[in-house]
Amino acid sequence: MDKYTIAPPAGSSNNSVGAEDRPWHEGHFDSVKLNGGDLGEYLAESTGYGIVSGCEPTISGLTVTVGAGVVHLADGTRKEIASTNITLDAADSTNPRIDLVYIDSTGTVAKVTGTAAASPSAPSVPANGISVAQVSVAAGATAGTLTDIRDMLARFYNASIINVMDFGAACDGVTDDTIAIQTAINSGKDGDVLLVPHDAVISDTLNIPAKLNINMVGQLIFDGNIKPAIVIGNDSTKVRSKEITINLSRKNMTDWSDDDDIGVVIYNAWASNITIKNASRFNIGCKFIGKNDGWTHNHVVLLMLAQNRIDLYLAAKNSTGYLTENIFIGGDFVNFNHSVVQSQYNTYGIYSDVDNQVISNNVFIKPCFQKGTTGYGFSFTHCEANLILHARYENTANGGTISADSTYNTVVVGYDNSNVDFSINNINNTLIRSKQLPFNDCKALVFDSGDLVGEFFNYKTNFNSVINNDVLQHTNSSLPFLSSFDIYTYSSYLSIENDMLKITGCALGTSITARKDDVFRIVIDGDSALVLVVAFDADGNQITTGIVGLSSSSYYGGSFAVGYTNDCIFRIENANIKKIWCGVAAFLDSARHITKYAIYCNRPEIAMVEKAHKVKEAEVIPTYTPKNVPEVVYVASNITTTLGWIYDGYMWKVIPMPS
Repeated sequence: MDKYTIAPPAGSSNNSVGAEDRPWHEGHFDSVKLNGGDLGEYLAESTGYGIVSGCEPTISGLTVTVGAGVVHLADGTRKEIASTNITLDAADSTNPRIDLVYIDSTGTVAKVTGTAAASPSAPSVPANGISVAQVSVAAGATAGTLTDIRDMLARFYNASIINVMDFGAACDGVTDDTIAIQTAINSGKDGDVLLVPHDAVISDTLNIPAKLNINMVGQLIFDGNIKPAIVIGNDSTKVRSKEITINLSRKNMTDWSDDDDIGVVIYNAWASNITIKNASRFNIGCKFIGKNDGWTHNHVVLLMLAQNRIDLYLAAKNSTGYLTENIFIGGDFVNFNHSVVQSQYNTYGIYSDVDNQVISNNVFIKPCFQKGTTGYGFSFTHCEANLILHARYENTANGGTISADSTYNTVVVGYDNSNVDFSINNINNTLIRSKQLPFNDCKALVFDSGDLVGEFFNYKTNFNSVINNDVLQHTNSSLPFLSSFDIYTYSSYLSIENDMLKITGCALGTSITARKDDVFRIVIDGDSALVLVVAFDADGNQITTGIVGLSSSSYYGGSFAVGYTNDCIFRIENANIKKIWCGVAAFLDSARHITKYAIYCNRPEIAMVEKAHKVKEAEVIPTYTPKNVPEVVYVASNITTTLGWIYDGYMWKVIPMPS
């Protein structure tokens, strides 16, 4: 086949493409290219009329310049338009008006002067005309304000794909394409796909109606003032059953002082597939809002959310807005290299904002939180029955917070190299660390410290120590806690502060019979604290291997430890371990405040070590050696050689130095 002959539209005998005076069929189809080639152009242009490319309007005073371009006219003619100036009429002295600049049916740039009125209306486009711009002319003004309303002819009209480049967007990552992209958006019909094929710069908010699907293959680079970069839908519409892919970042970060600095806002999404490829360098990366309706039953894939103060902001606003039944997958929530001003703010991976209805029954699968020294993985307020599953924590100061008015939420922690703390303020919420999952039967109570504050006041007179203003202080000068950190040596002490027992530079623990495959769990009420475990064989000799779930440390000549935590679990794997000393501790430079702690085991037959708490006269305690491990030890220094404290089941007493 050498050529195709295609009939022109009805009523047109001279529907030429590429030259005004050539017949439609003459010499245009030496080859056929179905994907974006010649045939695609002919089919697109044969479906309607409008601007094919160019014709971008600008204004100076009351003179509008229509740039060079190509149009397809209503009679089937393709015509090249030269750059043209057209001058508007002088302003009315009393009232404003709106003028229209358009291309008429012959391909000539023309104008329609609007009617001046207190509330003027824009004139209609004449029959077979192609709109270019509206110009608002205020009363007595010498310059107008232009709005680009070019009627672009979609190159892929029949495929319902709105390629922003067909509306004049350069998509070169340099040129400001805001007007061209918004024009493309305004041309869309229900179900059309807005396509951004390459990187593009925008300087103002893109308002995308709920009726469009969106595919941002290229990245939008926002180079504007403090305002949302993209707003999809509004609080009176539903973004229903749509396919949306967002890819954007802010060119220059702000100081995070204004909450209107947002990457993308999506209102009332229903049953949609939403992918956030990138939403970075904003105060708020993504803001999903259920307002006057619900944000519900969506499948959301999160990829990169970096350098935002808040990465994912979930909002249920006013009395009827809610956000529920969504699945969020993935998300790299990252912060690093903040400015001094930005560092004053806490950062959040996931943040909730609720007016009346709850945020409920959403699932977050495998988020990765890297939020820095002032960062939180999540913050849940007035949330119910949400699940965060297998979250990764790395270089994050705080795992997350769940407010007292939130219930039945569950957080399952996977990898955690930060030993993050959590603030979970309602017992009906659950925190599970992944290493705990095989050990859910760890429920047998082995030891309960009881009220440490009460014991402090009951037994302080029995200490052979310095007592000053309710402070118990040891005077030994060597603390192995500190030696491996090269800090300094000092005395350890106890005191009462804020109705809690304050421990500094010392450890409080108990000795427990153990065997291979025993699993122990320590739960601390109060601040998080260091957890230390020293293992012994049947003869009381120290063992430095064979405990899983804790790290090896140099404390006490080779023990096991984990950084500050409120809930710790570990397993015995060395068959030679027959007894462990298990306790909580604090360094001198980081005092801890606790009220009590308890130790649980997966073996119910282990008897509780704790006995009735009652005052008893001081007794002589046998010399403490590794082969004579007491039931409970409060250690101020080296566990095997120097001064410490012992709890015999009735009271705390001084351990004399071994001879």
